Amino acid sequence: MRVRPDLSYIKPNAGTPRAATVTTVEFEYGREEEVWRLVKSEWLPAHKKSDRYGQLRAPIVRGGGNGYLSIVPLESFADLDKPDPLKQVLGEEGLRKSLAKFAGKIKLGERRVLLFRADLSILPK
Repeated sequence: MRVRPDLSYIKPNAGTPRAATVTTVEFEYGREEEVWRLVKSEWLPAHKKSDRYGQLRAPIVRGGGNGYLSIVPLESFADLDKPDPLKQVLGEEGLRKSLAKFAGKIKLGERRVLLFRADLSILPK
């Protein structure tokens, strides 16, 4: 697993997060490049415009197929009550249209909320 800087964005003034949502997404076989193109054109610009820290993406390859890991840093648990960054920027209808473009390309998605422990982590510079 390695971070894809071209598909990730963290605001320059972002501090150390206290928590994060971690989402694992698995692609349908052979659809990886389509998903990456959509993430880069649809979702990355929206994340940059949102009021959130940003989002890191890293491809993963495992027995069942290919996918990616998405990490969205959170300042506090109160961030979980805020609208999704994509919904915040694109609006309800815009998000629905964007998600429709991913139909047939993604077969599994799983999201977890994790506490961040700086003392147990290696941070990118």
